[in-house]
Amino acid sequence: MVFISQAGTLNKADILYLEYIALNHAKEKGVYNIDENKQNPKEPKLQRHTNATLDEFFEEVVFITNFRGIDIFKSEEQNDEEKELFYISSRKSDAQGFYSQDGFTVLKGSILAPNEVKSFVNKEKRQKFLEEFTEKVDDKMILKVDYTFNSPSTAASYCVGSNANG
Repeated sequence: MVFISQAGTLNKADILYLEYIALNHAKEKGVYNIDENKQNPKEPKLQRHTNATLDEFFEEVVFITNFRGIDIFKSEEQNDEEKELFYISSRKSDAQGFYSQDGFTVLKGSILAPNEVKSFVNKEKRQKFLEEFTEKVDDKMILKVDYTFNSPSTAASYCVGSNANG
């Protein structure tokens, strides 16, 4: 999704300010992992009236993204209010998640099976996933972020390390 101003009224400093508040807002809400973003912009010095105008512009961006179902600027609490949670416990896993229009999201803190069965098809992909998104605590693999899979079956399979129906 791209946002533009009417008649090209945004200058470079305005865009830097919008990027600054958007990244900070998204990080604060914690819905998506944006740590891979190498940009860590500093707040540009603008006149107060310019900040107010750009803050209003950003509020419209937030409204439109939320309206379109893009939850990057919603807090986790806002997103979780009406979601039915599903649970899976098998092969030393204990995970929970919810289904949405984006796919199936396994929640941060879920415990995933530490290894795969021999017949598991996507061993390499799952191992990369575990390396990137889990933390080993004692003998448990704990999910560090909420992670959205394309389907409930893929989510279940990655949680238990075995082929599974979601």
